Amino acid sequence: MENMKNLFLEAGKDTTAFSDAAKYTNRAAVRTCSAPTDDQTAILWHKNTPISAKNLLIKAEQNAKISEALLYFDEEECAKVLKNVSISECAKALDTECAGFQYLAVELLARFKKQNRSGSDRPKLIFLVRKNYSLVSLFREGMDLSLASAPHVSAAAASFMAFAENLATAHIKSDFVDFFLILADCADENFRGDAELAQWLFQYLDEFAEQRTKISNRAVQWIKPGSHPFRIGRGFSLFGR
Repeated sequence: MENMKNLFLEAGKDTTAFSDAAKYTNRAAVRTCSAPTDDQTAILWHKNTPISAKNLLIKAEQNAKISEALLYFDEEECAKVLKNVSISECAKALDTECAGFQYLAVELLARFKKQNRSGSDRPKLIFLVRKNYSLVSLFREGMDLSLASAPHVSAAAASFMAFAENLATAHIKSDFVDFFLILADCADENFRGDAELAQWLFQYLDEFAEQRTKISNRAVQWIKPGSHPFRIGRGFSLFGR
């Protein structure tokens, strides 16, 4: 891996979109994978074990420290795999889509704190969820229920979001990390693909870094793809549109 200033980690979804886009933004990038691959930028991550989260970061940081980490839960994709409400599927949803992200977030925060970087140089922890339709929302609208996530997948997405926003709030005064919470909608045609999401995300992060001195206070809220940092009507929100 090339030793560059910024090392970006994408974790949670088997996609090359972010590592591919990173090449054009002066970033080195690594990503997680769920099965062995010949891709030298991919690192195997078993989401259901805390040891795997620790080993993932050790391997990722062999040549550079992680400065930006993206935890990506694609509910829409997960819904295509976990379709049946069974004991085994509920266990898998809990282990991989709930606990797995929490293990990794805790390990990342511990490493970020040890880096002791502050100001515009401090690391960034990014939570991205691509929401799918829920059964109850489609039922209320009289729409086709087959498009919805199964109950345990909807619950996993809700857990991911609750963990992200409460973890960000717990670190609202921390000077060693910046949090970003991103909510993508499966119905948003402008960001249907991961390539479009990746291009926007790096543009957003770079714009944020360039205007970092504008920070006056922080707040916690979810932003939508296509948003720009600091463009709000009153005050400043770290996660604002």
